Amino acid sequence: MRWLFNLSFRHKIPLWTSFLISFSIFVVGAALMTRAYEDMKRAVVISADNLGHTLANTVAPTLLHDDVWRAFEIVRSPIRAESARTPVQVDAVVVLGRDHRVFVSSHPDTLPMLSETAALGSDWLQLAAQLSAPTGNKWPLVLEPDNSSYLYLTLPIADKDAQLGHLVLRYSKSVFHPWFIDTIWQGLGIGLLVLAVLIPINWYWGSRMAKPLVDLAQRMGMMPETVPQPLPPDLYPYHDELGQLFHAYDRMVLALRDKAALENEMVKSERLAAIGQLTAGIAHEINNPLAGLITVVDTLKLRRDLDPRVLRNLELIDRGLMQIRDTVAALLVQTKVQARPLNQHDLDDIHTLIQPQVGARRIRLDWSANARQPGAPDPDQPVAQRRAGGGRGRPRQPLAGEERRLRIPPVDRGPQRRRPAQ
Repeated sequence: MRWLFNLSFRHKIPLWTSFLISFSIFVVGAALMTRAYEDMKRAVVISADNLGHTLANTVAPTLLHDDVWRAFEIVRSPIRAESARTPVQVDAVVVLGRDHRVFVSSHPDTLPMLSETAALGSDWLQLAAQLSAPTGNKWPLVLEPDNSSYLYLTLPIADKDAQLGHLVLRYSKSVFHPWFIDTIWQGLGIGLLVLAVLIPINWYWGSRMAKPLVDLAQRMGMMPETVPQPLPPDLYPYHDELGQLFHAYDRMVLALRDKAALENEMVKSERLAAIGQLTAGIAHEINNPLAGLITVVDTLKLRRDLDPRVLRNLELIDRGLMQIRDTVAALLVQTKVQARPLNQHDLDDIHTLIQPQVGARRIRLDWSANARQPGAPDPDQPVAQRRAGGGRGRPRQPLAGEERRLRIPPVDRGPQRRRPAQ
């Protein structure tokens, strides 16, 4: 039976519901069959009561005059009157005297005259015990012995106030079979019709209710490997317990998606940070000798006794070194995790770095740095000024400070050939 409980809900719900429907129809049918049997027995008792009163009133004078033949003709008349119009036919009619002996019967071969009632069988023994009971009996007396195929109905035979004996009508229970079988067939037909209507509806309803559960189970089974998709909104558009369960699942899926996206961003940031550290280390190792080479080239270019061919070669070497520097700088920009705005410390670092070049070129630099923060009221405020030494005038050139870069326009008014400031 355990395999039955391990079935999928798409099969379990319709099967269990179909079983309950069938069981309910069976129980209702059994109750109706029992009621039908009781109704048939009641109809037989009513019919037998009418017949018994007629026969008792007719056979009473024969008991007074001890007219056995006339009594025999009377008790045989219902047997001879058997016809198709009689739904319930009496099986035997017996007249008992006051001493509970057979006075006359419709079947003298099996129920002989003057026989003791107790000698006729267990059914008649129970009947005699009922008739001999000291308590008064309610007439008609209906007796249905256990394990018997007969039903007995007994009425008193009396003339005025004197009781002469009893009239016993015996009916075979087989007379109930045609009615009972007909009722069974009718109930079976109605039950099958109800099943034919309810079973398809039950399977459709059970499958429709189980489909979201099966889909939910399949999606949750995918959860260890990947984040499942939310359920379609029209799969179960109701707000009962199942609808609340599916809504909670959708919220859980959205939370898992956000978590997965956050984890991906963290992994990406960690990778970029690792690459940035590696690149920064490589750039540092490259920039150290590169700065020395650039310094040597700049120093050689300041000499006045250089051969023009050597000067051109130095220019070529200088451009190559600058290209290497720009490539390393671009690599650092690509691996930069997050940019930050220009601040006052960056300007101070620039001032410190350009001091050796300013001193080597005999340039006087007036420095006044004030980094503009985002939202500052005056974006055109100069942050530095420089003045070339040795001239007649005092030329000043503003250094434009922006949020992410510093632009220094070069100005060369001297007679000497100088390299533009970078």
